[in-house]
Amino acid sequence: FHGFFEPLLKLVGYQGLFIPKPYSPSVQSGWYSDGCAFFWKRGVFELHKEEKGTFDIGNQVYIIATMKHVPSHKFFVFGMTHLKSGKDSAMENIRTPQVKELLRNADRAALSAAVELNISLTSIPVILLGDFNSDLREEESCVSTVISNRRCNMTSVYKLDPPTENFFTTWKTRGASTSRRIIDYIFYSSSRGVECTHILDVPSEAMEESLLPGFKYPSDHLAIGAIFKIDDPNC
Repeated sequence: FHGFFEPLLKLVGYQGLFIPKPYSPSVQSGWYSDGCAFFWKRGVFELHKEEKGTFDIGNQVYIIATMKHVPSHKFFVFGMTHLKSGKDSAMENIRTPQVKELLRNADRAALSAAVELNISLTSIPVILLGDFNSDLREEESCVSTVISNRRCNMTSVYKLDPPTENFFTTWKTRGASTSRRIIDYIFYSSSRGVECTHILDVPSEAMEESLLPGFKYPSDHLAIGAIFKIDDPNC
């Protein structure tokens, strides 16, 4: 982050936050710690408040950022995370409390901003994004906790129930096992004055025989993205 992403993105007008994961296996291997980062375009958004922390269960991390959208003066709460990895019920038993904690913290940040700024809670959209390491189609998926949250009324920008045919965010081989799954998400509170108008298309088939990562796409996850329209005549 500090030696690459932050200085590089600063050159094109972005500012960011980062929290490293404690006890990261990357550090034990002699590399920098992985973690979570959040960037915004200066002049478009301003940071109002930030919360960076480690979940009560596990050593995974999150960022909660309360942001002001400069053109509209509308406030947002963004939540970023990378949840516990592992494809079994024991790992879901860790991820589900992590998701619940993320939702509580995001909701608390929105409520705090509403009280401090004397504005309606329902005027502050919540947007959650990250690697949840869980596929909604699998048993006991923690993703269902996000979708069933009535207080924030979270909606996925990508169609999930059921997902679009051939949609995936990771497709890789580890040892003798090959898996093609949807584990990366963008959720938003659709009833709070924002509308998702565009999503970033992802490939519908393997880009090369080695799957992910590869020479054509050097990550084991596909990039996802969305464009939102703010319900404001000034935007």
